[in-house]
Amino acid sequence: MANVSIDLKKKLEEIEVRKKIQNFEKHLSSFDNQPSLFLVLANLKLQIEDIEGALKYIVEACKLFQKQSLFMT
Repeated sequence: MANVSIDLKKKLEEIEVRKKIQNFEKHLSSFDNQPSLFLVLANLKLQIEDIEGALKYIVEACKLFQKQSLFMT
C-alpha cells in the first residue's frame, strides 16, 4: 500500500510540473529574450526526466546568453 501512495504522489507531482511547463511554454514568445526563463524550463523538464527537452532549453538559453554578451561588448 505504501508503494501505491508513493507512486501516486510522484505522479501528482509530475502532473503539476507538466502544468507549469505548459504555462511557461504558452507565454514563451513574450519572454523569448530572457535566457533565465529557458533555464527554468530546462529545470522543470529535468524534474520529469525529459532530458531531451531540458537540453533543448539549455541550448536556447546559451544562444540568448551569447547574444546578450555580444551586445555588451
